[in-house]
Amino acid sequence: DLSENKDPKGKLLFVEMINTVKSSNNGFIKNMWPKAGENKAINKVTYIEKYDGLIFGMGVYSDDISKTMLIFYIIVIIAGVFTMSIVILSIILLNKNLFNPILLIKQKLNLLENGDLTQILPKGNLNEVGEMSDSLSNFIEAIKNILSELKTSIENIKNENIDSLNSFNILINGDRHIQGINHLVT
Repeated sequence: DLSENKDPKGKLLFVEMINTVKSSNNGFIKNMWPKAGENKAINKVTYIEKYDGLIFGMGVYSDDISKTMLIFYIIVIIAGVFTMSIVILSIILLNKNLFNPILLIKQKLNLLENGDLTQILPKGNLNEVGEMSDSLSNFIEAIKNILSELKTSIENIKNENIDSLNSFNILINGDRHIQGINHLVT
């Protein structure tokens, strides 16, 4: 007969178990019970259920819960640190491979906007930003070539105009010589 069995706080354990299953067929009770091989009773939560006229109970000690929760917290902290490390690494890589090249291209474009065609854009990565940088570099080279051809054309026109002006001067001066000779003859 275990009806007089008490925990250190005076709770009649088996009587409470019977009362719990009588009222609802199952439930939890809080009690104190020593772990196997130990004499000192510690807090325990026990689940009780009635099945086929028998009462079954299973419990967990509060210090086991504390240890399990500590392990759980450590795992959560480690997972959090690992996740944050991946996030920080991703931000660093994004900054290095995406944002920095875009800012550099923007700075170069601002200089180009002011007419500085000496700017050289960085050779691109194997992504859209790199392709954009390469396209802009090709565009700058095309503009340089157009300006060079334009300069050559202007020089040619200038030289042709100088030649034409010289020919015109020769004609005018030649006409004056003829007038001078006619004036001497008469």
